[in-house]
Amino acid sequence: MALSSLQQFQELINKANNILICFKKDFTYDSVAGALALANFLKNQNKKYTIVCDNFVIPKELIFLNEINTIENKIFNLRQFIISLDLQNRKINEFSYDIKDDKLKIYILPEENAFTENDLSADHTDYYFDLILTLDTQDLESLAEIYLNQSDFFFETTIVNIDHNSGNENYGQLNLVDLNSTSVCEIIYNIINTIDNKLINEELATLLLAGMISKTQSFKTNKVAPKTLQIASDLINKGAKRKEIINNLYFTKKLSVLKLWGRVLARLEHDKSLKLIWAVVPNSDFVRSGAEEKDIKGVVEEMIINSPEAEMVLLIYEKKNSKINVEFYTTGKYDSRQLLRDLGARGTQTFVSFEMENKNLNEVESEVINEIREKIE
Repeated sequence: MALSSLQQFQELINKANNILICFKKDFTYDSVAGALALANFLKNQNKKYTIVCDNFVIPKELIFLNEINTIENKIFNLRQFIISLDLQNRKINEFSYDIKDDKLKIYILPEENAFTENDLSADHTDYYFDLILTLDTQDLESLAEIYLNQSDFFFETTIVNIDHNSGNENYGQLNLVDLNSTSVCEIIYNIINTIDNKLINEELATLLLAGMISKTQSFKTNKVAPKTLQIASDLINKGAKRKEIINNLYFTKKLSVLKLWGRVLARLEHDKSLKLIWAVVPNSDFVRSGAEEKDIKGVVEEMIINSPEAEMVLLIYEKKNSKINVEFYTTGKYDSRQLLRDLGARGTQTFVSFEMENKNLNEVESEVINEIREKIE
């Protein structure tokens, strides 16, 4: 009898020795909480694991999450390089090495009978990780340098792909993709709850609820269903610290950030025919609000919440160096790379970001929107 998806998942976990958990560079708070929740689950099963996200920096709103400081920003030491020398009953008289000009030189002096090139061979050990768990990541390219620098590793290692986005490319050997879930944390809850509900302790419950609250804007999005609220209720009953989650996610933002968000949302434009919302933000908005460019990240979520019918979100803002930065988000219906490729966009299926020089905000706005309109029509 064929194993169910969850049985396959548990079997892969049981067989793995070292597990890599990773999520996209343009991560959501749901990705982070979900990764930490999976780590908690694996720790309870005495499994070794590493969490990694390209260039990860801890968001101040998530500092309260337990063990968030264990998330790495790059992969280290995937496997060892082995140099073998056939001694053939010969003894080594001297051995030394030297590193010079970025080269390693090894000096070996036998007691007799010189070595030849035929005595030397090289090989690699197996990869350190034997299982990969990806979260909230529609395609492998979204992992950025984590994948691009180690693509052979991803092709040669079993991947469990956990996601709720319709644009997911189902790239895993096991794809736990549930389009009816509001978040990856909801999917992870269902997985762990089915395997063993007793594994959901206070810490794990807090992580899962944090991811669900962040992804649904405290259960305000239109995807929230009764089952989602039932899960939240169960997590609270298991000790999830709802008040701490709400305080950190929504009540710790600086006044300058809130001012910036207000300015951006006041500039919101909407094209119903394209199902596109966008905002154009001059550098003066950053100056007047006292906010920084990095503070604009959370605005996109607010734009989506305020326009649930939108399938594309465009943010154009002026940087300190007068260059114009473009950030473009899409749902699974559209590929953001294809829509803006002629403007030099680089990124993933659902998100691209790029700069435009020697143009003002109005010129960039007109050019980008016309490009989107032409590609779609």
